Amino acid sequence: MNLKKYLLLPLLLSPMLSSANSAQVNCKDYASLSTHAMLQCEDKDLQRYDRQLNSAYKQLMHKLPPEERTRLKKAEKAWIVYRDLECNFEGFEMRGGSGEALLVQGCLVVQTKNRLKELRQVLKDSFQD
Repeated sequence: MNLKKYLLLPLLLSPMLSSANSAQVNCKDYASLSTHAMLQCEDKDLQRYDRQLNSAYKQLMHKLPPEERTRLKKAEKAWIVYRDLECNFEGFEMRGGSGEALLVQGCLVVQTKNRLKELRQVLKDSFQD
């Protein structure tokens, strides 16, 4: 009998269970949610803003001249490093507690949403149709 197969089964199923559970979470009633459910809501928001950010980035890259594309690519890489370090630091006040991940995730949402606004503003200001 191969025990590894049975020990790995919960790990393989957990993403499916997590996504099934997140579909049931009512994020509109955020204040009454458990920390785990709040994290699911924050993750949904982060995924949504990240998709929109990627779309705005691609649109901007498509419209920029080659030398500016290089600058944007470098800026975006630096922004990602900044965002991750800043948000990990923001979780410091609850380091080790159940709220740490929520603070970090919430920061990632805010930072990503703000960066999306910045890129959209550049698109609007520089490339009005």
